[in-house]
Amino acid sequence: MQFDVFRVQLSDILTLKKFGKSPAGGWWSRPANWKSNTTIITAGIFAIVGFAWKISAEREWRHNEPNQWIPSMMWSKQFKDGEYKHLKFDPKK
Repeated sequence: MQFDVFRVQLSDILTLKKFGKSPAGGWWSRPANWKSNTTIITAGIFAIVGFAWKISAEREWRHNEPNQWIPSMMWSKQFKDGEYKHLKFDPKK
């Protein structure tokens, strides 16, 4: 019984793929405003990631003094004006 239901659904999908049209443009749609949609989504992603990065950088705290340069030293408040301000490492090593 389960297999028959699956077979019917699979055949429906294949039939729609072959002949199906939809108001959204079918299986491989190419809407006229795809560039603006992509721009809006990309801007939204950058805004969310930027906000998460800002919150993460504000809350970052190291309990042990690092013995080598780490990338978060560029944006962490603890290294810019906190207790580890005196640390100077060459980032190219």
